[in-house]
Amino acid sequence: MNKINKAIHKTDKNGKLNVILLFIAVFLIPFIIYAHTINFKLTSIDDNDFIHTCAPAYASKTIFSDVFKKDVLLGRNITFYYRPLLSLSFVIDNKIAGESEKYAHFMNIILHCVSVLLIFFFLRKYLFDTKLSFLAAILFALHPLGIYTAAWIPGRNDSLFLIATLLSFIFFVEYLKHKKIYQLALHIFFLLAVFFAKESGIIAPFVFLLYFFTHRDMYKKNLNIVVYVLWAAAIILFIYMRKAAVPSGKLSMQMIAFQGDNIRMFFDYFASALFLKTPLAASVSIKTIVLGSIAMILTTVAAFYKKTNKTAILHACFYLAVPFIFIATNLFGNRLWFQGNRMYLPLLGIIIIFFLFFQTILKNKKNTKIVYAGIVCFILICSVITVKKSYAFKSSLSFLDNIIQGSAEVNQTIHKFRVHALIEHGYIKESLKEAAYIAEFNGYYDPEIVFALAYSLLLNENFPMAANVCELLISRNQLITPVLFLNAFLSYYFMGDNEKSQFYYGELLKMTGLTPANLDHQINRYLNQLSTIKSNEIKL
Repeated sequence: MNKINKAIHKTDKNGKLNVILLFIAVFLIPFIIYAHTINFKLTSIDDNDFIHTCAPAYASKTIFSDVFKKDVLLGRNITFYYRPLLSLSFVIDNKIAGESEKYAHFMNIILHCVSVLLIFFFLRKYLFDTKLSFLAAILFALHPLGIYTAAWIPGRNDSLFLIATLLSFIFFVEYLKHKKIYQLALHIFFLLAVFFAKESGIIAPFVFLLYFFTHRDMYKKNLNIVVYVLWAAAIILFIYMRKAAVPSGKLSMQMIAFQGDNIRMFFDYFASALFLKTPLAASVSIKTIVLGSIAMILTTVAAFYKKTNKTAILHACFYLAVPFIFIATNLFGNRLWFQGNRMYLPLLGIIIIFFLFFQTILKNKKNTKIVYAGIVCFILICSVITVKKSYAFKSSLSFLDNIIQGSAEVNQTIHKFRVHALIEHGYIKESLKEAAYIAEFNGYYDPEIVFALAYSLLLNENFPMAANVCELLISRNQLITPVLFLNAFLSYYFMGDNEKSQFYYGELLKMTGLTPANLDHQINRYLNQLSTIKSNEIKL
């Protein structure tokens, strides 16, 4: 008997060691796959704001309370987003590594790895055996849709969102099981974190309520009224804090953008989840709609496969509803590009549906080898696509080029961003061609596009045309800023037009309130910036 007990103890010990090794593997595998992205530059879509523009605000002594009192960019830019958890993550980055872009990329990977680790824990605890849980977590970790969260720095918002949502959900389930006060307290704490990660997180209590009603067979008692009260209190607190921080950013049904593209996005997202599409353009083709329809049908079939009793059907309804609920929140606002980071949490729901399907299939031992082989092959394909497609996020130019190449129509905003990306990368002459093209396409209507043209003309030393474009904006009373007047001053100065240059110099003095000596200092700084850009010009 003593020998038997020792053998059992040894087996248990080995089993625990194997599980620990699997947890380590779940963390390390996605880190290895995404490690190369640490050396990526910025896309200049929001990431530059979070790392560099907001850096002065991070130095404030009250910064850790400021993130809850201001918009996501801490008042440094015009935005209606209130996401304290995201702001806080960049504050911590800054306190540790300053304005390091590499560290920001590193933290994105770490947050993705933590998400995968938590998913493995969640699946193993509530849904699958260790082997299926491991494969499901690794599939999530290496799925191409994860690129948009792991490789794009602002995409970390969705890894933070998933981590907070899963933790809140785990403590909600534990509270339903054990009715411990500390579990309810932790559930509400992480629920607030969900709200502070993304405004759309306000839907989370309704998802938890749906879980309770579709899983009532597992819990003997009804949901305590205290839970409803605390949910309501958490929602009211969030709305109050958001209103105080962003007074003009109202949450209302009017924010829903029932545009054709936003409705078609359901097909886009589902097609990307099942058929491993990795678009960056927001355009949705007929092919995508077909693939998306097939993906939705397959997901529905997988959800209800061999579900014959009411309980099993109700459980399936919950897991099928979750991806649709969280994708539906994307009806708020417009898409300039395919934001796959928004599929981060919905992707988990879709993976759960298919692994519940595999779980049913595996009840027949004859299917074991083919099912596991199929899953492993799919994961390997995912990893290859993920590594290859992640390079779209290598720089602002690669990012914008991928959007433009995949767009069925001309996306004027993206082309405008590309003008500045070309300048940033030293393609000065190419930037002028791009600026002239998009300005003409726009009919010289958008002042920001016209300004980009004026700036590019100045860099290309076409001073007469730069002056004319600046005068056009001034005559329309558009973008009346010191930098516009400075560009006009420099254009006339280099043309040798003393009268005009002196006029704009005088206007700059009035506009800025600077002394001539201080203004001269600012002008010289600007000239040095232009000179640096010119010295980095790539000769084609």
